Amino acid sequence: MGGIISLFLFWLIFITATTNFYNFMDGINGITGLTGLVGFGLMAYFPTLLGFVFASFVVKLSTSINIFLCLIMFLCTFYADAVITIYYRWRGGENLMQAHRSHLYQYMSNELGYPHWKVSLLYAVVQLAVGIIAIWAYQHGIALQIVLVAVYGIVFIFSYMLIKTIKPKRLKQQAVRI
Repeated sequence: MGGIISLFLFWLIFITATTNFYNFMDGINGITGLTGLVGFGLMAYFPTLLGFVFASFVVKLSTSINIFLCLIMFLCTFYADAVITIYYRWRGGENLMQAHRSHLYQYMSNELGYPHWKVSLLYAVVQLAVGIIAIWAYQHGIALQIVLVAVYGIVFIFSYMLIKTIKPKRLKQQAVRI
């Protein structure tokens, strides 16, 4: 009985988190559409693709850890950005229930001034690369998938921290005017 309750709680948290991550990440033109297109396009690799939302696919299709890891890698840019942002906001004592502009994509477009389409395209290209690697890794077993998820997480965290050190363009422009 405890296993069923644990599994139910896991899927409940996963579905709620995925729904919220989509909501969090839909802040600039094109990012959700392009990343979703890539993620769902890559899901066509599995013949049971039926058109449900991503979290429902994962619940329905995850008959093994191997498949689960492959499927979550199809949208890992959203998961990585959302989880890292939540972590840094929590660590900084911010109210996680309040709106914010702390995601990496928001920083790149709002603070650094990159056009929305460039940030969206960057996320889509990264997701395409990771998705193709996920399909390849799926055929080579769980151990490789776990290593690749960990490597992606480390690279994303490093990229997040590196990009967040770049000074916002607005500050540079204001300093020149003063």
